[in-house]
Amino acid sequence: MRQSVPRRNVLEANGARIIRGRSARDGDARCKADASLAYVVVIAIGYKLDPAHGIINAPHHPASPVAGDVRDWPDRAVASSTMAEPPITVATRHVNAARPASADHSAAFYFDCESTGVTDDSCLTCAAVTGGGLHAYVWHSGQGEPLSVSAGNKLVDFLVACGPERVYTFNGGAFDLRMLYRLTGRPELKTFAMQHRDLMLVFVCENRYYSSMQSFASATLGPSQSKTNTGAWAATAWSTEEASAVLDYCVEDTVVLGRLIEHARTWGKLRRVAKSGKTMTWTLGSLDGTIPTVQAALASPADASWMTEPPALPDLRWATATCRPNSA
Repeated sequence: MRQSVPRRNVLEANGARIIRGRSARDGDARCKADASLAYVVVIAIGYKLDPAHGIINAPHHPASPVAGDVRDWPDRAVASSTMAEPPITVATRHVNAARPASADHSAAFYFDCESTGVTDDSCLTCAAVTGGGLHAYVWHSGQGEPLSVSAGNKLVDFLVACGPERVYTFNGGAFDLRMLYRLTGRPELKTFAMQHRDLMLVFVCENRYYSSMQSFASATLGPSQSKTNTGAWAATAWSTEEASAVLDYCVEDTVVLGRLIEHARTWGKLRRVAKSGKTMTWTLGSLDGTIPTVQAALASPADASWMTEPPALPDLRWATATCRPNSA
């Protein structure tokens, strides 16, 4: 089946996607996209599709684009907003796992989901995984649609193929993987959740309080490499013409997470902005930058007796209990 795709933001029914262009020549006014399209090559938002190459080019760069590593941006702590903008990101985006994880030789994978909210009646809308190279993997079932069971199962297959020890999340144990388990009922996700590496959970176990990914990104990586939006925005924007921007945001979150993990592995510490506005430094308990598994982190949380009302640790009961997915 083939269908016409307008030049603006469009998500096709099966998940194939064309990024918007700022303007269009006669030859660009409409493009044909195969509904079984496995992947498209994409670049930063606001750039134009070149029909001759299937690549989105910056209007001010007439020459053919040169591929660059999506992770190849500066990775150092900064204290001001004067850092030079990172180079344009180029990635081959695979929709609903047309490319197997075994084809990506990354040593680590970074996973994130978007949803319609955080309550029990919320549902997943899209998901993304990036590694250390030029490939980004996304899953969704079309603009405004919740992630289908079929797409969810493909996502689970991909994550399992990556191996939990190579997968990193930020609150993935208590949220992303739990939501995916509710959707698919795949029992292997329970073991996967306990054996993967959750940066937020590790921080909470070592410090006994919470901090957002944005607080780490802004202090450790600098404003130009921080999160580009919020999950609250993504929850409602998915059902609007901004759906493709939500997908970009999901991918960008995995890239930000990857930079934080690499910084931690290199320096053994991360900086963050506290609620007071002060910049704090978290030195990982491993000292060598290793992010422990969820199971290892939960096995020895820090003492919280100094706190009047310490917050509860992330809830992983769904991964350890023997219950039905819809009761998790």
